[in-house]
Amino acid sequence: MIKNKYLLREEVKNLIDSLPTKHNSLKQIILLIYEQGYSVAKAVEEAGRGKSIRAFQKLLSNRSTITLADLKRSYKIDNPSLLKKKINKRKPINPRLRWIILERDGFRCQACGAHSRDTLLHIDHIRPVSAGGLNEPTNLRTLCSECNMGRGNIILKLTK
Repeated sequence: MIKNKYLLREEVKNLIDSLPTKHNSLKQIILLIYEQGYSVAKAVEEAGRGKSIRAFQKLLSNRSTITLADLKRSYKIDNPSLLKKKINKRKPINPRLRWIILERDGFRCQACGAHSRDTLLHIDHIRPVSAGGLNEPTNLRTLCSECNMGRGNIILKLTK
């Protein structure tokens, strides 16, 4: 097996044409990765019908020398300008807005009630930036470091 293989469109087309119709979900995964730049996990989630990534990798390796990683790498090489557009530079919350949010929330964590005298407070996005959340006062709240850390991009609904 060749490591770090670059795939030509003809190779991918030949692979897809060689797969029987019972492997339509594999065909769809290949196209999502190679033509649209989906991550392997996202493509399998969308087209896999409940199967694992490993199952598709095994099926592909039984039918071809091409790997899912080769497909992804080839998309990146073919479309460098598209990948640059996906990079979303995050705007930091300016100090004035941070102060306004802290003052509005009484310098207390909105989840557990901890005060700024006792813990480090963070300004948190209610709707995460990765999900399109903006640096607007209605989308910001004060959380202590313990309540905020590890949350990732999970949307927490706080009850008061």
